[in-house]
Amino acid sequence: MDAYKFIFCCVIAVYHFFEKSDAHMLGGAGGVEFFVMAAGLFFFQKLEREMAAPDGGMDSVAYIKKRFLRFFPYTTAGLLLAFLVKRIWIYTGDGGILSLGKLYEWFSRDIWDYLLVSMNGLSAEKVMLNVPLWTISAMLICELLIWGLYRWNKQLFRTVLAPAAILFVLGYWRNSETVTHFDWLGWTTFGVLRVLCCYCLALFIYEAAKRLAAVGERLTTLARGLLTVCEFGCLALAIINMDRFDSRYFRYINMLLFCVALMICFSGQSSSGRVFRCEKAFTYLGALSLSVYMVHYPIVNVFRRLYPEQVMMERHLLLYLTVVMVCSVLFDLLLKLIIAGAARLWTNLKTKMVVTE
Repeated sequence: MDAYKFIFCCVIAVYHFFEKSDAHMLGGAGGVEFFVMAAGLFFFQKLEREMAAPDGGMDSVAYIKKRFLRFFPYTTAGLLLAFLVKRIWIYTGDGGILSLGKLYEWFSRDIWDYLLVSMNGLSAEKVMLNVPLWTISAMLICELLIWGLYRWNKQLFRTVLAPAAILFVLGYWRNSETVTHFDWLGWTTFGVLRVLCCYCLALFIYEAAKRLAAVGERLTTLARGLLTVCEFGCLALAIINMDRFDSRYFRYINMLLFCVALMICFSGQSSSGRVFRCEKAFTYLGALSLSVYMVHYPIVNVFRRLYPEQVMMERHLLLYLTVVMVCSVLFDLLLKLIIAGAARLWTNLKTKMVVTE
């Protein structure tokens, strides 16, 4: 799973590189569906474990607090990087003059991106400072909603709310040709609905994976081999589709392919684990995928600035990918050091500021 997360983050990075042309990855935005569905599997696994805990586990507020603190350092660093590129370098390069008033004006809009609530409508139908972060904001909003509803009435959510959400979102999506992630629908943005649909699909993928895992001991070597071929084949076909086609129907086909591949992978009944033998390396790549997701779009903006003509820019794809990987590794390393240092500092401050009896 970690290897797949990294691969599809790279697909998204390549899609944004070719976003203004039709050379490659026409439907690469569909990589977001894989990313969100994969996150949804671990979300429902965590939710089931919490509900089975003797004390009932975390409520919605406690869970979202923990989740927010997990994402906040990465998203903040990613937004600061985008701020330096877009607000400082590009703005001043175009002749803009920085002032305290201008910085405060930007802050009044960007603060909602930092707090990860922009996708609930505070984006005002405008793209976020670091565009790919819309996914993280929408994920937090959906997880807050689903965690509460699922704990309140699991059966109602499984049998009514989740299927209805899938049907509604896909139907609305197909018949709204110009819809964008940031479109305001009167109560939330379309991006939140898109992520909600993926999470609801992840619930049924999770349940199917558990059933497949339950019959694992009875599967023959041939059956496991066929499952492995199916898993790899579905993902390979989805990537080919994303490279060549950009239509809603192909997007839905890719989502079906993701469902099958994720179900097989999450069940642990295929031989993909043997293919990706170096567990530590792929675990690292899985963790690095979040950094790739955070840093690649500001780098795209840098390349667009350096190479205004798309044709000229596309000749530097290998350089772009190299810069993205190097920056992602450095971003991840520096951020972990900062987080560790901040945690130690906070611990020391608490011991000095809080009186213990």
